[in-house]
Amino acid sequence: MKIIRHILIDLVILFALLIIVAIFLPSKKHVEASVLIKAPPQLVYSQVDNFTNWEKWSPWAVRDSQMLSTYEGPVSGIGAITRWTSPNRQTGNGSMEIKNADPYRSILIELKMMDNDPSASPWSFEETPEGTKVTWGLDMQNMNLMERYFGLFMQKMMDPYFRQGLDSLKSLSERSAAPYPENK
Repeated sequence: MKIIRHILIDLVILFALLIIVAIFLPSKKHVEASVLIKAPPQLVYSQVDNFTNWEKWSPWAVRDSQMLSTYEGPVSGIGAITRWTSPNRQTGNGSMEIKNADPYRSILIELKMMDNDPSASPWSFEETPEGTKVTWGLDMQNMNLMERYFGLFMQKMMDPYFRQGLDSLKSLSERSAAPYPENK
């Protein structure tokens, strides 16, 4: 009986410590990845600004053949919406809406996945002499205590998706672009 009581006390202490540590972890997290694409910002931007184009390069669309997407509102720009459903637990159900857009410079997408609070997905397109530097980010706000632990590993977890998506976007955009000045 003493052993069981001791184990229960240890579990309560461990649980309390986990909660106390989580309280001091950040309640918001930003992760991002970038790639240089040898194509003009107008071309690259149009691949992101129009959700129907995501089927060609999005890591989730490529990995999940059962994902069904629908589109609402304008084809591109502020107010464009896509919703998806999938029996695949990694993809799940969700939606994205373009909330802000500065043509050829930036896009802000609101991302809703399953029953989670909305996240922001900022995109930036920076013209350089070599092409366009594209940065894709994810901002999570108001993370609950459990999500705060997830935040510790979020960059590592998201990197493969960011890399696959940005590499596919790069390949698609560079195939579609006329030779960029340095490649002539």
